[in-house]
Amino acid sequence: MAKSRRHSYGQWLNDQLDLYTIAASRGDAFWQEEEIMKTLTYKEAAVDRYIRSETDPEFKALLLTIAEKITEAQTLVERERSRAAEAEHRP
Repeated sequence: MAKSRRHSYGQWLNDQLDLYTIAASRGDAFWQEEEIMKTLTYKEAAVDRYIRSETDPEFKALLLTIAEKITEAQTLVERERSRAAEAEHRP
């Protein structure tokens, strides 16, 4: 894969994570969950398929890094859900 395409994909992922952070700062759980996380999840499935078929070790390493970032984003979602649930139960 050409460097420019890898850069573009990496930039896309960074943009999605930035959007997730913005949504979190705005308290927009719908945007976080229904829009951004769905986009990341679908992309993760495509990345997984490509990893299985791709032979370029550098690209595989990049995709694994991206998968880790997606997992981190999913962890943030769960953390935000917990915080929201705790806030709802506070007097």
